[in-house]
Amino acid sequence: MDEKILKPELVRSLLAIKGEARGMHFKSDGDYVLKLKGKEGLEKLEKELMAVGCPIDFNKIKNLAFYPAGWRAISLLAIKQTFDWGDEDIRRVCNFAVSASLIVRLYMRFFYSIPKLIEQVPKMWKEYFSEGVKYPFFRHTVSPRFPDGLMGF
Repeated sequence: MDEKILKPELVRSLLAIKGEARGMHFKSDGDYVLKLKGKEGLEKLEKELMAVGCPIDFNKIKNLAFYPAGWRAISLLAIKQTFDWGDEDIRRVCNFAVSASLIVRLYMRFFYSIPKLIEQVPKMWKEYFSEGVKYPFFRHTVSPRFPDGLMGF
């Protein structure tokens, strides 16, 4: 890829996002890269992150610890830039994160009906993030201001 996605001003603005996210929220990005690209691919990604001023060592991330919320966006953009992946590839990375999440699996085990799960979404959000609130929504009721039901960021 000729043009860099992660420019210094973008990294600064992403790091300025208030709040924190659990390590599991983006540790799975490294796990996915390791699965697809191996140890060399993960090292290449970590070097790219170091080069843009956000040194993330995926091996040292603790799943339940909190880290800067902007790290997830930086991680995904670095993956996209490093491996020249498209949007569909990044969707796969995000889907892998959900399937690998211990919290999501526990909630799915105990609230296996969709209405019950929808009821639990705001509680689940608090398990992942220190800021904002995630409201369950249906596509036909989504506000243009909050297209995915996310508020408070």
